[in-house]
Amino acid sequence: MPYCPKCGGKVDEEMAFCPKCGVALKAEKPQSVAERKELGERMEQMGKEIGAKVSKRAKEISEKVAEKAEDIRTKSEERARRGEKSEKEEKHEKGEHYEKEETYEKREFSFIGPLIGGLIIMFLGFLLYLQVTGYFGIETAGALFFIIIGIVIIIVGLYAAAVARRRHPPT
Repeated sequence: MPYCPKCGGKVDEEMAFCPKCGVALKAEKPQSVAERKELGERMEQMGKEIGAKVSKRAKEISEKVAEKAEDIRTKSEERARRGEKSEKEEKHEKGEHYEKEETYEKREFSFIGPLIGGLIIMFLGFLLYLQVTGYFGIETAGALFFIIIGIVIIIVGLYAAAVARRRHPPT
C-alpha cells in the first residue's frame, strides 16, 4: 500500500488525491498546445450548453412565477370585490337598521305631539270654565297658563332624557 508523499498518510493506488492533505498523487503529464486548445473548445461548448439550459430553465421559472403572480392578483381582486361587496351590504343593512330605528323612534314619540296639544286644549278649557264661573279673572288665567305650559315642557324634556339614557347608557 502506497503512502502520500506530502503527509505520509495511507492511500490506495486508484486514488488521485490524498484524503488527508489533498495533494495530487498521480502526476499529470504536461499537455500540448493542441490538447489545451481542444480542451478549451470543449469547455466553451459545455459552457454554452449549460448557459442555454440555465437560460431555458430560468425562462420556464419566470413564466411560472408570472402565472402564479397573475393568479394571486386575480384572487386578490376577487377577494377585494367580495370584501367591498360585503362592506356595501353591511352599510346597506346598517342603513336599513338605522331607518328601522328612526321609524321606531317616530312611532314611539308620535303620541307626544297630540298629547301636549290635548293637554293645552283641556287646560284652556278648564281656565275658561273657571273664568266663566267667576273663580278668577283673565289676568290670573294667562299667568297660570304659562306656568302649566312650562311644567309640561319640563316633564316632556325629562321623559325624553330618560328614554335617551335607557337607549344609550353612559360608558
